[in-house]
Amino acid sequence: MKTNRRYAFVLPLLLLTGLLAWGQDSSHGSNTAFATDSSSRELPTEQSAYRIHSAYMVGGGGSITRDTYLSPLRYGGWTLNLLGEKTFPLKASDSRWMIRTGHELDFALMDNPANNAHFYSLLYNGSAAALYRLGAKHLRAAWMDNLRLAFGPGLEIGLGGIYSTRNGNNPATLKLYTNAIAQASIGYYVPSETFPLYFRLLSQINLFGIAYGNGFGESYYENFLLNNGIAGSLHFTYPGKFTRFTTLITADIPIRNFCTLRVGYRYSHLGSSLNALDTRIHSHTAFIGFVTEFYRFRGRKAMNTGRRTSLYYHD
Repeated sequence: MKTNRRYAFVLPLLLLTGLLAWGQDSSHGSNTAFATDSSSRELPTEQSAYRIHSAYMVGGGGSITRDTYLSPLRYGGWTLNLLGEKTFPLKASDSRWMIRTGHELDFALMDNPANNAHFYSLLYNGSAAALYRLGAKHLRAAWMDNLRLAFGPGLEIGLGGIYSTRNGNNPATLKLYTNAIAQASIGYYVPSETFPLYFRLLSQINLFGIAYGNGFGESYYENFLLNNGIAGSLHFTYPGKFTRFTTLITADIPIRNFCTLRVGYRYSHLGSSLNALDTRIHSHTAFIGFVTEFYRFRGRKAMNTGRRTSLYYHD
């Protein structure tokens, strides 16, 4: 429980930073509503193209899992991960709203302390969030011109399981959940004609949701067919009873004019206490991948569209 609370402090801190910056932005609304700066003039033009920012990554690292349905012991080992994210602007009058979708697929092979039993874990998580990009140019501090802040709500779904080679009757456990989430990100763009860089910290935590959890020693045959079925094992969840927290730290590095490389680190925590059964899954992953950003438009839009800006790299 202390671990959950400690990691859960990161996201509220990012949200508080965003709200304070948003408040400063709003306080200048009367002065900037009719301003004719370059960012205000570009808003209608940016809407004429459909910008899509994508990243695809592969990673590896370590994972520690404890699932009392399968064993009271902690299992540890290595993990392989596939991560993908896509961001595009919301089709509305305010182009500062954007939709970010994320997909995570984690496979792990772990051993018990005696190295005579194994856990095989396969977990998928998909999320979608509506993020509001704050206008850094409207803030008072000059050093914040290259700061990129965004936050907003979203939804996530998770599906997967853990298989134990030691158990005979009940060798596997099912992980199934859906949550309302909050996301916040803070990034910094280092402008340079020859070697621009972009650094980002993104955190996500669940707010409330529904998760599946059966009882100790209860087989899935009993749960699905003899008892109340899967609906009878669904639980209303909130942080503490079910906590899923992730943090991404990334750096986008250009490779000449060939591509943009993304390297980074991810910490992921999933913990639950359902039907007196505890689950704790911690993973640390280093990853590498590529970033793409393109514009989808046709006909007259293609001929009349001027220079575009990035959803992340530019304000």
